[in-house]
Amino acid sequence: MAEPRWVPAEEIARLNEAEVAESGGTALADLEAVRRALGDVQRRCTIDGERDAVRLAVAHLTAIMTVRPFAARNRATGLAALVMFLEANGYRWTGPDGPVLAAYVKALADGRYTEEGLAETMRPDIFPA
Repeated sequence: MAEPRWVPAEEIARLNEAEVAESGGTALADLEAVRRALGDVQRRCTIDGERDAVRLAVAHLTAIMTVRPFAARNRATGLAALVMFLEANGYRWTGPDGPVLAAYVKALADGRYTEEGLAETMRPDIFPA
């Protein structure tokens, strides 16, 4: 993959606003924390040389879940950021959504899945757009 198209922190914050609006609650974002989470992912590419779009997409989810830049819905926002990153880079997710995808995310959050394991589980359902 060439240089990835990065999703701006402001876009991720808007994703969170939409997630929170659906579930009812208060959207509160620490934009600097969002930037820090995204910076972690970008460093994997620029410093570590990671060019795999699926791994970088899953890294978005992991970074947002780890940094927790939002008052609510960090997992859902991280998952939305994963999909947005894929789409920005010419891919689409065609796999299961709803409970199955939520179970993947919960397993990652609980430490029952590694980031690499989740990337490999999702890979067969990610195609060029």
